[in-house]
Amino acid sequence: MSFPREFPSELSYKIFLDRYAQKDATRAFVIGDLAIAVIEPDPKWPKKDVGRVTHIDGD
Repeated sequence: MSFPREFPSELSYKIFLDRYAQKDATRAFVIGDLAIAVIEPDPKWPKKDVGRVTHIDGD
């Protein structure tokens, strides 16, 4: 996934989204939503990635 040009790096874009994106406690995703997912859980430094919802199980 590409990041907007106003961010100097992909990492700075991920940090921005992690801090300032609206959180959805109900996890009511729809196809096309931007999502931040924990890829590798870690108590101190979990690895996260950004992507778009393309499919929802059960649909």
